[in-house]
Amino acid sequence: MPQHLDLSDDEAAALTRELHDIVENDRYPFSPRIQTARAVLNKLRPEPARKPLPPLKVYAPPSKGRYKRRG
Repeated sequence: MPQHLDLSDDEAAALTRELHDIVENDRYPFSPRIQTARAVLNKLRPEPARKPLPPLKVYAPPSKGRYKRRG
């Protein structure tokens, strides 16, 4: 059963700081314990939406006439 935590801004900030320190300084970042802590941290402080990357440039091979051998 999900529970709603009624935290003040200061309490939420303190909890966020502690979870961030735990996640960033743990020796085993891929352990289930840290994955769970990271998921909770993402719920408290969601990552901002990133702008999409620009489309990749398509480079055509050079034309044969430009690189003729001189001789």
